[in-house]
Formats: sequence, structure tokens, C-alpha cells
Amino acid sequence: MQRILSWIKYDNRPAVLATIIRVEGHAYRKAGAAMLFAGEEERVGSISPGCLEADLQLRAADVWREGVSETAVYDASDADDLSWGEASGCGGTIHVLLEPVKGIFRDLLCVIHDRLQRGQTSWLYRLQGESGLRYRLSGDAELRDAAEGDGEVLLALRIAPPPRLVLFGAGEDVRPIASLAARTGFRIAVADWRERLAAREHFPGAHIVSGEMEELVRELAIGPQDYVLVCSHQLQRDQSFLAAALEAGPHYVGVIGSRARARRLREALGSPPALRGPVGVDIGAEGAEEIAVSIVADLIRARRARQADGHAEEGGVADENRGRIVGSGTQPSGSVRDGGSRIVQG
Repeated sequence: MQRILSWIKYDNRPAVLATIIRVEGHAYRKAGAAMLFAGEEERVGSISPGCLEADLQLRAADVWREGVSETAVYDASDADDLSWGEASGCGGTIHVLLEPVKGIFRDLLCVIHDRLQRGQTSWLYRLQGESGLRYRLSGDAELRDAAEGDGEVLLALRIAPPPRLVLFGAGEDVRPIASLAARTGFRIAVADWRERLAAREHFPGAHIVSGEMEELVRELAIGPQDYVLVCSHQLQRDQSFLAAALEAGPHYVGVIGSRARARRLREALGSPPALRGPVGVDIGAEGAEEIAVSIVADLIRARRARQADGHAEEGGVADENRGRIVGSGTQPSGSVRDGGSRIVQG
């Protein structure tokens, strides 16, 4: 969702947002998954293995031209249907809401983008009323029993900042890790006392912090949601940073390097149980690129395990979307009415 919101924030070309609002049976993506049809042929994200996108692209052009939201229903449960049936590899019924990104809806999405940049979570409610589609936007602090009568909830979507990966050390071997982690949904922060290494051209899109240890620790403000990797290859500095990071209690903290090096750091710090190392999934990786795949795979595994334990991240769907708002009892900012809507069969 971060990539979609960034596109909407900084590009004014026509765009239509496609969001799965309901799934019956099994499907490639769950309710809340979204993609953007932008400009003439550009796509950002995906919601199927490729079986729906071509048809959705055609519908998106009509939705933008007419300025009316549309719900397309694709029944992929028919084993004899070679287009949408089980032969497509989905096997369920998928309801996709197509919305023209314009007017107040675009403004709301830009607000959500800005909130994410500040590390804030938003809830976006899509409501179907007698006069068409409505939106409500609120923050976590406002989530209480909702007022009745605002309409049927099509989707209540939690949009949270992606997890942050803090990399201590900015050597060449760290660059592919930062790049791959960013592409798999992590916000990247890179910290190093060597300004020539901690350069923005080496880590595009990352938050760069340079300075002495106390400055780095203070500015990074590591917290329990963070993932931390230590990889400066300077043993004493790695030890100092690890000590500060462990005290902050991040979700994941690990050492990149050999087993012997990881053991020395662990012993120097009193063998803390939270410290992982050497990090990475054992795939027999060789070279910086393959090692990056191994390390990021371990980060993803830890992130999915956290989600399985009930810690929701970006894209959570509220209360099974049973037709009642899960929001503030008072009118939150951003309540709007945005045209009509229609339902068509795929």
C-alpha cells in the first residue's frame, strides 16, 4: 500500500484504485489487498496471479471516465470456466471495488500517506449508503463503538506504517540487503559514523543517520516494533550499538557475519536470548546478493510469525466487515460522500 500511496501523492495522472473487499472461498490475495491502475498502462501492485488484471484494466478506464465507483465480482469456483474458474488457480469468488482516485478521495489517500510518513496508523472505512459510497478516516485513538446509521461497511482497512529495518553499518555488502528489504515492505534506516559510506545515493529512499554512537542511538529511537541488523564489521562499535539496541527491546535484533564473530559479540554482551546471529536462512548463499536474499527471508519469516501471533501490520481488515462501523462515536475528520457506485459481474 505504501507504493500505491506514494504514487498517488506525487503523480497527478489519472488513476483507479482496485481493492478486494470480499473473498468467498480461497483466493490469491485477501480482503484489503489493493493495486493501482495508473496512467495509460501502468500498474502498481497486484491482487491476483494475473488472471484478473487485464479485465480490471478495461473496467478502470470506464470508471475513471464516468467518475463512478464500480464493484466487479469474479466467480473463480467453476471448474469448467477456463477464464475465471478453478483453471485460473484462484477457486473462490472475489469482489473488487474500483474507485476513481480524484477529488476528496484522493485528498484522503494523501492524508493517509502523510500519516504513514509520520509513523501513524489510519483506518479507512468504505460505507455504502442510499446515496452512494462514503468514506470515513480515523486514527487508532478514535476506535470505539461506532455511531449507527452511516451505512453498510464495505471494508474497514487498517493502514499502518510498514515495519522499520535499522541497519548499523553502511558498507557495500549492506546495500543489497537495504534494497531487497525495501522492496519487500520494510522502511529502511541506515546508521554509520562514516559519512562517506552513509550516503543517500547508496541507499535511495532510506532514512540516513550519521554521527557518533550517542547521536545515532538518540536519533534512531529504536522501539519494540523495529528490526535491527548490526553489520559495521567493527567489533567494538557493533558491540556498543547492540547493547543500546537490546536495551530498547526491538522485535528482532541480529548480527550479520560469521558464527565466530556472532559468538564473540554474544559472549561479550552476556549471551542475551533476544540476540540472533549469524542471521539468515540457510540456503547455501554465496556473494552479497544471495546473502541478502537469505537475510531478508529471515526478516520476512520473523514478520509473518509476529502477524500470526496477532500483531497486525499494514492491511489489517476490521471486524470481518459485517456492516457496522468500528470507529469513533463522534464524527471523525474526513467523512465524505463520493458519487455513486454499481455492481457488475466479471
